[in-house]
Amino acid sequence: MSIKISIQIIIFLFILPMTKAQSIKKIESERKSILKEIKKTRHLIKVTSKDKRNTLHQYEILTKQIENRKLLLSTIKKEINYNTELIDRSENVIQSLTSDLTVLKEEYKTLLRKAYRDKLTNNSTVFILSASSFNEAYQRWYYIKQYNSYRSKQANLILKTQSQLEKNVKTLEERKSHKVALLEEQQSQIITLEKNKKVKNKLYQNLKGKEVGLKKQLKEKQKAARKLARALESIIANEMEEDENSPKESIIDIANLTNAFNKKKRRLPWPVKGVVVGKFGKQAHPTLKNIIIQNNGIAISTDPNAPVKAIFDGIVAGTPFIPGYRNTIMIKHGAYYSVYSNLEEVDLKKGDIVKKGKVIGRVGENLITGASVFHFEIWRNKVRLNPQDWLKK
Repeated sequence: MSIKISIQIIIFLFILPMTKAQSIKKIESERKSILKEIKKTRHLIKVTSKDKRNTLHQYEILTKQIENRKLLLSTIKKEINYNTELIDRSENVIQSLTSDLTVLKEEYKTLLRKAYRDKLTNNSTVFILSASSFNEAYQRWYYIKQYNSYRSKQANLILKTQSQLEKNVKTLEERKSHKVALLEEQQSQIITLEKNKKVKNKLYQNLKGKEVGLKKQLKEKQKAARKLARALESIIANEMEEDENSPKESIIDIANLTNAFNKKKRRLPWPVKGVVVGKFGKQAHPTLKNIIIQNNGIAISTDPNAPVKAIFDGIVAGTPFIPGYRNTIMIKHGAYYSVYSNLEEVDLKKGDIVKKGKVIGRVGENLITGASVFHFEIWRNKVRLNPQDWLKK
């Protein structure tokens, strides 16, 4: 077997593992991100379970945790499959390297024996000087030079192959250990998931006996949502009217701020740390059958009194108070608006300039349920947008 062909095989074997390694890093990053989400939900479940009024909220958080655990198991399975493939390929590379190393060493031994027979090792000067002509002496010198260069390259190739072989063996052992750890984590998550499902079912049965109260709460919440929407629409209408009558310089500033905000899509910071328990748009009620709810923003479960930060530079457009949503701050970013609801006391007022990252309030406790749920919306003029399309993933 030619050593050149073997080296090409090794290079080919390395290309796909490198690609797979990049994929594994991405999956590992996803797994760590999901684990962080699970840690948040676990903490929030512990906090909410202290108040009996929080049964529905606890159910929503637990539902989110179960979703995350299922996603985690899917990610772990992918990672295990990638590791299995990498292990197989690594074993092929090691086998090829071992074979090449054996061939290289045999070739090197043959080279040394030939050198000894031709007396090139210690008598190269005599070999050159014993030539019958200058031309023959030059040819002998050039041959020795080429021979020494080739022998040096062969020796270096042996050392490099040996070094690469040792690295690959070490990497293989690490991958095997990582796969074992992943399999153990997978089994642990399956057991925990089943426990979560049992607790969720118990909470569901508990909530089934409270349907009348839940429907009453939902009715009050929907009424509050409509009031909030009307208040926000009124604020936006006033702002748009003011913009139309603004001087040219102000119109340019509004356009610049709009463009700047637009460029931050999918990269805006989260206004508060927590877990999304209510998504944007129409969706089925978590426990009440045949009930569809409409959410104009997203609901984020968080710690009581958690700090809320502005997601972008802007100007306060309004601070309405709506029973059910408590204090609300609406910040204008050109043609865009960000809305922060269910806040404790608010110190800001219309016209105040707000910088990105400024703490503008703290999450209040729902007086009926006792839950700390932050409500967040994003609008472009009078159009409601899905905040999760704008915030960092």
